[in-house]
Amino acid sequence: MLWASLLCLSLSLCLRSHAQSCLAAAEAAIARAPERKQNIYTTTHLFKRHLAQYFCPMTASQQLTVAEIGVFHGHTTAVLAAVFHQVIAVDVEESYLRLAARQTNGSRNVVFVTGDSGVDRWHAFRSNRIDAVVIDADHRYESVLADISNALSVKTVKHFAFHDYQAAGVRQAIAEFEELGALVNCQAIGSGWDGSAWYYDGWNADTETNVSEGRLCRRGKLGNLAPSFVNKTFYVYQTPIAEFRKEMDCLFLAGRMTCSTLQGSWSFRGEGRRLQVLLENPSGGALEVLFNKDYTAFIMGYLGSTYFGLQEGLAFMAVKQANRLFKDAKRQPL
Repeated sequence: MLWASLLCLSLSLCLRSHAQSCLAAAEAAIARAPERKQNIYTTTHLFKRHLAQYFCPMTASQQLTVAEIGVFHGHTTAVLAAVFHQVIAVDVEESYLRLAARQTNGSRNVVFVTGDSGVDRWHAFRSNRIDAVVIDADHRYESVLADISNALSVKTVKHFAFHDYQAAGVRQAIAEFEELGALVNCQAIGSGWDGSAWYYDGWNADTETNVSEGRLCRRGKLGNLAPSFVNKTFYVYQTPIAEFRKEMDCLFLAGRMTCSTLQGSWSFRGEGRRLQVLLENPSGGALEVLFNKDYTAFIMGYLGSTYFGLQEGLAFMAVKQANRLFKDAKRQPL
């Protein structure tokens, strides 16, 4: 019993020491970062500190990986690198990732990934263990909704941190997942965490708010969540695809599908990726839709022809990537 008590005490002291070292490393990274008053696009020192205080006790006892969605200049990335065993930093802008790489001083535990978090990188995350996500990308409601839904599709993700919670689109998207019970035990972090007023745009009086800068949540139960293809638009092409010209758009809603002139109600048939659609057009009838494993594309048969549907964001991905390569142009063409 004495040895067990000593071992327990030793382990407790060791974990406490690791947590304190983690916090000290995080504080050093915070000290090197500008405050939001100097750079309105970064997180505040308090937001960074709250992240470290939340995660350091966890990383003291286990090796955790975080995905940071939206990197900007990498000041928050540097703090995450001090806290987590591995950081996967994702941003659509390569120039931001290059700046972030300098901020992290070439830390070996940071991997930089160029991509649009809304469409083209989460399938890779599903084959890796991601324990936490920090979401600070596109603040529009639809984009935040997609980021949260995609993060929840990675089953190992247990912790969710959000920045710019004061933005209406961010707040609305998070609230919907909280109401569904998919995000639980949420708490305010960063400026305004205690309800006090702060300015999210420097000292601009018009940007005073008492809504917190950020929010931290844990994964809840997902039973009430709609499938990931719901509220998504798909571009549909007739096969074989001889030219890149879409035949129609398809929008999937809860229990309904609208494809230009085709409308009907859908339900799952057998395995989870197969749908049966009962058509409401004059001829009636039914058709079958088979999704890929990521629900980003489908195959559909109708009137003797086969159609291929591709999620709208993926259809634009190649165009966006090519557009970003106009580095020497004064302005990108698209």
